[in-house]
Amino acid sequence: MTSYVISWLKVQELKIERGIETARAIRQWKKDKKKRYAPWTLQMRKIENAISQRRKEIDRKKAHVQSVRDLHDQKELRDKEREMWE
Repeated sequence: MTSYVISWLKVQELKIERGIETARAIRQWKKDKKKRYAPWTLQMRKIENAISQRRKEIDRKKAHVQSVRDLHDQKELRDKEREMWE
């Protein structure tokens, strides 16, 4: 929330520095900026999504490996107990 407020204030400062005074000029300025940076933000969203999907895949693989290890450890423990009782 704080970073959003700070970035909003910086945008307002830029508008004042550039001499944009009317509400219509500010709206147009916002539209121009959105249009200019839309491809970049879209690409960033795609990258973030790909990273998120990759992290989920890695987490699933780690969980699978851990469960296989746990099963292996349980089997070894049972085998050792069985040997002790024989």
